[in-house]
Amino acid sequence: MGTKIMGIFRMCKMFNKNIFMIGSFYCYIADYQSNFFVDKYI
Repeated sequence: MGTKIMGIFRMCKMFNKNIFMIGSFYCYIADYQSNFFVDKYI
């Protein structure tokens, strides 16, 4: 899970500073939801 988050973090880092803050928050929520669905259905 740590490497997955770091990969998303690097991806979000391509944005400029303002979009980076919004993008990193969105990526965190998307990652949390995907983990929730994986835990629920597997």
